[in-house]
Amino acid sequence: MKNLPNPGLFSAPWRTKRQNPGCSAYFAGIHPWLILAGLLIPCGNPCATAQTMEVAQWTSGDGVFETPSKWNTGSVPGAEMVAVFAPEGPLTVTLSADTSLGGLDNQGTSSGDEAANLILELGGHTLAIGGEEVNHSTPPISLGAYANSGPRILTFRNGRINCSHVVLNNPVNSEWSRMVVGEGAEMDAAVTVGNNEKGELYVESGGRWISRAPEIYIGRVGLSSEGKVKITGKDSSWQALGKSDGTHCQVGVGASGSGSLEITQGGKMMAFIVQLAGHQAHLETPAGEGRGHVKVEGSDSEMECAFLYVGGGRVVDTGAAAGGAGTVEIADGGVVKCGLLRAFPHSTLTFRGGCLEQTGHFRETAVSEQSVLEPASVLHFVLEKAGGPAPLSAENLKIDGALLDIELAEGFSPRVGDEFPLLSASGALEGNFAGIKSGDKLQAGGHAFTIDYGSQGTGPIVLKAVQAK
Repeated sequence: MKNLPNPGLFSAPWRTKRQNPGCSAYFAGIHPWLILAGLLIPCGNPCATAQTMEVAQWTSGDGVFETPSKWNTGSVPGAEMVAVFAPEGPLTVTLSADTSLGGLDNQGTSSGDEAANLILELGGHTLAIGGEEVNHSTPPISLGAYANSGPRILTFRNGRINCSHVVLNNPVNSEWSRMVVGEGAEMDAAVTVGNNEKGELYVESGGRWISRAPEIYIGRVGLSSEGKVKITGKDSSWQALGKSDGTHCQVGVGASGSGSLEITQGGKMMAFIVQLAGHQAHLETPAGEGRGHVKVEGSDSEMECAFLYVGGGRVVDTGAAAGGAGTVEIADGGVVKCGLLRAFPHSTLTFRGGCLEQTGHFRETAVSEQSVLEPASVLHFVLEKAGGPAPLSAENLKIDGALLDIELAEGFSPRVGDEFPLLSASGALEGNFAGIKSGDKLQAGGHAFTIDYGSQGTGPIVLKAVQAK
């Protein structure tokens, strides 16, 4: 591991401060609770925008954004203004031209189960919010609400959204705030989802999210933070491209909070490093705190990365202990491709009709280090049919005392002689599962199996159903 990118140490100094309710100048004439933003920029003075930017509030019903009479100012807001919406339920606003705004706030006022859903139909145009460069004192997008009100949703459709770094949070109450990149929309922004409270980001119905940042967090700071990213539907995608200077992107799922990344129904995701539950030295968080979960489910659903660290990577430079627990679940035809795989203690890889391919490369980048399943990591296989390729295929892999967990799918009963490949390698395959030698008998769901590690250190590792005694 000496030459690997640091799997647990993300260096960006993001910090979140709650906005001061006393800064009521920001939204003159609006209830003070509206000042608590659901999407907060984590550094600098949170009220700086309040003191420098004018505010225009949408006054009534669905309509065209460029209609002056729809704004309380009598004029359409521009690049030096904040556009504020306060829907009680669904509200659709349509753009008729390319538009630039200093900020955008969905200050939903709904209560109960009905969401304050602001739908921005971009009409094929570009909406630029807050400029292209990161400005810590200017929140480009905010979702806020009265205290104890219902959930907020901001949905973009049919156009392009450019904005700087956004932190998707809801510090007002326990309800979630969600931003949706929907049908025909492409968002170019770095977004931290669930920085120290709850937040959700969905990319669906063919939407695209491009993030150009050295790191993206999902569920970042402390046990109270919960972040969820969901990429769902054919042609829906998230590309974590990194910076234009060639700096690769590291995606932290459950850095020291609770993070979830779901890729379903043909969605795609790509990043250089995906780190689940990584210890964060610069946040001074204790090891074992983060919880990260990745689910790739459904035919054509795919996650691709150079390095996949599951369950709390060590901070290489300091030798700090492993971090929290990570889980990767691959199901129903989902595929994960990674150049290198490292499963740390208390992590779990679950295979239920999906597969993980450790390829030794990522795009044009070769990854020569050996993949490792560390002691107390778990490989969980759900058997639902005999034969077929091994769910876990590797170029070079060491099983360093990992635990093997076998489960039978509901209603499935193997026949004596059925074989179930678990793991194969094109190169070296070293080590054994903890306490299990080749030829040992295992039990699962009332059935007996023997395990064969294969020959010449390359596998495949196969279970064979035998007569139970």
